[in-house]
Amino acid sequence: MDRAGRVIVRDVDSGALVWRSPSGVGAVRALSWSADGRLALVQSADGLRLADPAANRVERVRLPSGDRAVAAAWAPRGRRLAVVARGASGDLTRVLVAQGGIRIADRPVFTTTGRLTSPAWSPDGSRVLVRWTDADEWLLLPATPRRRRSGAARAPGIVAIARVARRFGGTPAVRGGCCASR
Repeated sequence: MDRAGRVIVRDVDSGALVWRSPSGVGAVRALSWSADGRLALVQSADGLRLADPAANRVERVRLPSGDRAVAAAWAPRGRRLAVVARGASGDLTRVLVAQGGIRIADRPVFTTTGRLTSPAWSPDGSRVLVRWTDADEWLLLPATPRRRRSGAARAPGIVAIARVARRFGGTPAVRGGCCASR
């Protein structure tokens, strides 16, 4: 970032400026690239933005009304995003998945009271793992909402892994498809 809050992309070998966002994005908490390396997800205090250097634009990721992003992660392939969002009241936390755009679906893959964090995708992109700190659990969620119509294809169910801190000897963090204690 520069002093005006714009995202700067530099060539890793030469240090040459490759791109500078046309507008500021605020105080950046995290930045991650899509699997194809074309889009950058910028997480800041006031929300999520997608930076597209090829199109020279930065767009706000639109969440359902009243939700604010807590954490987000790119899928291992394509341009899907898993977003953990908290409602305006702070009582509900939802896991939402964007299927390739900057508009997040209104239909969550999971909703609960309590706080979810740290989304991480399975290597094949079919599931999203989130940490449910209040319950000391990891939840392995299907990456698409379950359909309710009879006869329709159904996504795999939710898998809960309990007593995570006790099993791993501390609060584990998911890194590269496995886990490591912090």
